[in-house]
Amino acid sequence: MADPTGARTTNGVDKVAFPVLLGSVDDPDDGLIGFYLDGSDPFGTFHAVGPGSGGTVPARTIDTVAMSIADALTASTCLIDPRCPMHATTGYLPTQSMQIPTEMFRDAVARMAVTFLTAPI
Repeated sequence: MADPTGARTTNGVDKVAFPVLLGSVDDPDDGLIGFYLDGSDPFGTFHAVGPGSGGTVPARTIDTVAMSIADALTASTCLIDPRCPMHATTGYLPTQSMQIPTEMFRDAVARMAVTFLTAPI
């Protein structure tokens, strides 16, 4: 029987937290180097995309970021190569990619110059 108030019943599906994997170690064209999760301790832990070396920088895992429809938005601060897209994979939906528009960094990269010796060793 339909709800007389018109509200939709989700049976709690909107509260299911899906893991989100940011970046890709296997894709050489993925520009994400690592990220910080904004929250109670912003810039407290840097999550590297590369495999963990057992040091002070933890590698990101499939459960580093988990999101649900009912939760508030999760913000992150990402360190990326602006020339490559960054990927987000859930395993449930197609992989999404985001990229900084070229117009935003083209002039700055064009003005960069190597000012140190680059001769062969």
